[in-house]
Amino acid sequence: MSFSNDIANLATKTLIREVMITPKPGLVDRDNTGAHTDMDIFTFLDSSFAITKYFENCISCGEIFKTTEKIFPILQKYGLEAELKMYDMTAGVNTHKGIIFSLGIICAAAGIIYGKKESFSKELLQKYSKQIAKDSKRDLDIKTPKTYGEKLYKEHGLKGARGEAISGFETIDGIYESYIEEKKHRQDEIPYIKALIRLMAKVNDSNIVGRKDISALYDIKSRAKDILDAKTDLEFIKKVKELDLYMIKYNLSPGGSADLLAVIIFIEELENYFYNLENRALKILDARENRRNYIDNMTKADTDTIISLKTNYCGDLKNGVLQDILFEIAKKELIKVFKLHSNTFIIEDTDDGKNLIAKLNIDPNMAKKLAVNLEENHKLGRLFDIDIYHDEKAISRKDLNLDQRLCIVCGNFARNCIRNRSHSEKTVLEITKNMILKYIRDDMD
Repeated sequence: MSFSNDIANLATKTLIREVMITPKPGLVDRDNTGAHTDMDIFTFLDSSFAITKYFENCISCGEIFKTTEKIFPILQKYGLEAELKMYDMTAGVNTHKGIIFSLGIICAAAGIIYGKKESFSKELLQKYSKQIAKDSKRDLDIKTPKTYGEKLYKEHGLKGARGEAISGFETIDGIYESYIEEKKHRQDEIPYIKALIRLMAKVNDSNIVGRKDISALYDIKSRAKDILDAKTDLEFIKKVKELDLYMIKYNLSPGGSADLLAVIIFIEELENYFYNLENRALKILDARENRRNYIDNMTKADTDTIISLKTNYCGDLKNGVLQDILFEIAKKELIKVFKLHSNTFIIEDTDDGKNLIAKLNIDPNMAKKLAVNLEENHKLGRLFDIDIYHDEKAISRKDLNLDQRLCIVCGNFARNCIRNRSHSEKTVLEITKNMILKYIRDDMD
């Protein structure tokens, strides 16, 4: 799995989580379809899965360009394609148009943070989102409105999803922090529902105005504020359900607030993902340091040649099905070559993936030549990482005047491609996966 794929799945998970939260006044949930007669919970589920690829494209855009400048037109193109997929899946029903815009921009911002290898924070994500979205402001400033959202902006100054993105989603500030704090102390849906009601009390929701008028917006904001005064959870839920019936009766839906609830949930998912990613990276570095220290101690203890095997599987996920398959293939081939020179092969399973270490009773230069031959001539050899150590140092290809390793993507020197970051992680992972799967299929045949 690549970063873009991981985050796209989190975005889809967010949409599913948002629609499943119950009760939600005027909105589709597990109890009813709210003020919507043309959709239900299954319509939302179908739509959510239909636009997963869109999120992946937005993430990749940010990751590759690593800048907020001039990428909005690209995201806009992706967004229009996603809307068509949504309408195709829902038979013309608008389930996610606003969230396609909002989460698409946030996905791109997350891609930039990852591409630039920056430390994640909600504030940095909002900053990049704001910078990306600024190019959408000219759509609001046109003299003749083309869309319903532009019409509401001209008439009432309601900026909708674009305005929220242009502000860097500042509406969620404070509400997000309260939501996170409440989630620390409980596992039920109350923190989600309270976040929604707080948003309804604060947001100038263009969906409500569009369905009725500006007075309806003020009415709903007032009723939402009243709910927040509830003294107990039972009283709170009772009032939420009462507002739900009221909004269904008058055909009112707080779609803008629902979209911002999804933004809150998604940012929480991103915070957790990046936190785990950074911790995983530290664990990988620790595992590598421990491995090198172990090898150094072995070379100091005696004069034997030491061999070490790992696999070249990029990314921070080092332990997975394909990674394990690749290691088992590499281990089998390495033992086949060196079994006459050692009777003990130590296998370790670490945060940096599996590795093999062994002492060899063979000249280190000859061992290196055999290792390079395996790396160069086996069908998966470019994915094998075999190191030879002797006398407290690694034997390099350069020491023996052997050719440098070549990139699996373009065939140029791998070291240069790594240094220049010539290829995206997604591209390298896809080629790696295809190489392994082709080898497995050919082996079965």
